[in-house]
Amino acid sequence: MAGETSPAVLGLGGMGGTHAAAAKASPYVRRFPGSAPGPARAALADIAVIDTHVHLWDTDRFRYPWLAHAPGLNRPFLPADYRRATAGLNIEAMVFLQGEAEPSRSHDEVAWVTAQTVCEPRIRGIVARAAVERGEAVRDDLIRLRRNPLVRGVRRIVQDEMDPAFCLRPGFVRGVQLLAEFDLHFEICLKGDAQFRAAIALVRQCPGVRFVLDHIGKPFIREGLLSPWAGNMCELAALPNAWCKLSGLVNEAAWKRWTVAGLRPYIDGAVAAFGFDRLFYGGDWPVCTQASAYRSWVEALHEAVGGCTALERRKLFHDNAEAFYRLAPPWRSLHP
Repeated sequence: MAGETSPAVLGLGGMGGTHAAAAKASPYVRRFPGSAPGPARAALADIAVIDTHVHLWDTDRFRYPWLAHAPGLNRPFLPADYRRATAGLNIEAMVFLQGEAEPSRSHDEVAWVTAQTVCEPRIRGIVARAAVERGEAVRDDLIRLRRNPLVRGVRRIVQDEMDPAFCLRPGFVRGVQLLAEFDLHFEICLKGDAQFRAAIALVRQCPGVRFVLDHIGKPFIREGLLSPWAGNMCELAALPNAWCKLSGLVNEAAWKRWTVAGLRPYIDGAVAAFGFDRLFYGGDWPVCTQASAYRSWVEALHEAVGGCTALERRKLFHDNAEAFYRLAPPWRSLHP
């Protein structure tokens, strides 16, 4: 399925212009009249939510090099802060995503987050950092991670790598392939067409590994561009071992000035590509706070898919995540 995907398949207009033109042509805009209230639309507070993308960090305990360039985030963000940010929402469970602490402290970060479950038992999954580019040499790290019953997968961010094909280097591919032995999935965080193309090739080379595309591939929402992102989404979705996370959109839009209308074509594109069976919700807190209050983002997504069925909404916000991250009760307590 090389090259551009047919606009008819995507339902996103010609894909060559801005999202304004695409929005007029999208069948999901017609199907999801988010601004039109209806009796069947569930109240947001009544929807059980699993947040698959929560960051916690403690700048008093760990060093996070990237935070030097994000002063608004360069302070501790702890479970109590998350509870305040999500007050009034029915967040049933959370999945912690590694926060890019300095690599030598990756295992310490996992241990610290595990300890946070004493005060925040809704943390029921961890996606840890692993230097998969080390190939076979990463095996010992994976063995150690797998001993923690909360660890569900690993992530090695590639978005800042200068080589767009970094994830296709032999060591990286081999390291990802090893995840199948440990029943761990891999989360992809990328930016731009070249990295997206490389990620698709990586997924093809690792058919035994499940993948999650974080932040729907970070499309250029601020610029209103749908192509080539939309075609890449459909090509990735054609691979049965790929899932997608509806998260991080507000950070790719105009901070504090984004609108539901501006996000909708990208939400539509993700749904058109992956359907409601391989999508799940992520808050991307506290990174999202640079662009939006947490509640504003979840309300925007709820509005954008306002015309979906109750089952589809439950899959997006809860059921798919519960199944993929293996979060179904009863949860085994890590503490006596």
